[in-house]
Amino acid sequence: MSGYNTSALKELEKYVVSGDFDAENIKEDEVILAVLSTDDIKQKDTPGWYKDGKRLMDYKTGDKITIKYRADFDTDNIQYEKLEDKGEYIYKTYKIAAVVSFEYMYDCNRTDVYPHLITSGQNIQKIVPDGCYQCIYIDADKNMENREQKEFEKELISIGAGNAEVSTRSLISNIKQNEMFYHKQMVYIYGIAIIVFILVLINMANNLRYRMYSRTREICMLRAVGMSVLMAREIFLMENVILGIVSVITARFLSYPVLRYLYKISDMEVFGHKFSYNYTAFITISAATIALCIILSVNIIKAWKTRQITSAMVKAD
Repeated sequence: MSGYNTSALKELEKYVVSGDFDAENIKEDEVILAVLSTDDIKQKDTPGWYKDGKRLMDYKTGDKITIKYRADFDTDNIQYEKLEDKGEYIYKTYKIAAVVSFEYMYDCNRTDVYPHLITSGQNIQKIVPDGCYQCIYIDADKNMENREQKEFEKELISIGAGNAEVSTRSLISNIKQNEMFYHKQMVYIYGIAIIVFILVLINMANNLRYRMYSRTREICMLRAVGMSVLMAREIFLMENVILGIVSVITARFLSYPVLRYLYKISDMEVFGHKFSYNYTAFITISAATIALCIILSVNIIKAWKTRQITSAMVKAD
């Protein structure tokens, strides 16, 4: 069982799977539960912090969980490790306010057997007045230069070296490496998207030209019975716009589950990037696609303005 300060509890809100809690006012009989899970997507049996995985313990929001601890906190003996000590124990029952997929303040001594119970630091102090810090996160300035980062890391290492029970670790290089890997993947994704978009434009132009050529005889016959060039152009343009709109709507419903699946298998959540569907970009691209469809259609059907009906019908045959 650990006690978090207010800032750590607010960061923990990002990982809530079910339930809710007030980071500034957690009740004494409430706890936040962090339980390891297995990865159902990639079929990994090794437990870890997977948001959509299967929990090792089937605790739910609103369940009650009872813990016990020695009244004198004397746990540094063999009898206690073997569960054979005769000390006095205190029992407390807590209500699970929320379940989280990650404990945020990483516990190096965690096991796969017990869940991690989290409450506020004030509530822990009421149980253990002389408690100590287990883990402290220190955020450096994002605009810090490399020289300043190295000096900062050396200072933290010197603090850890002065106490055998304190260990320090810098995550700056790990964060940079993860961000570099993320940006590299995004470059590949955008590059592939641009190439696919160019191929789609080429295919769209060819398809529109083929549709116009395949319907030349039909249009010429309609013109022969009195249809004007303007009316023929309007029919062809309207058909192409409707096809473009239907394609955009179909792409919307097909792209969301595909992107959701790709997000789950890409481990982007590990790097702290949440899934989001960029509706603004989708609407912009859709509008550009329909506009290009209109422009291509107008340019292609310009030939009908000067084409002779008889020669066009003979050519179509």
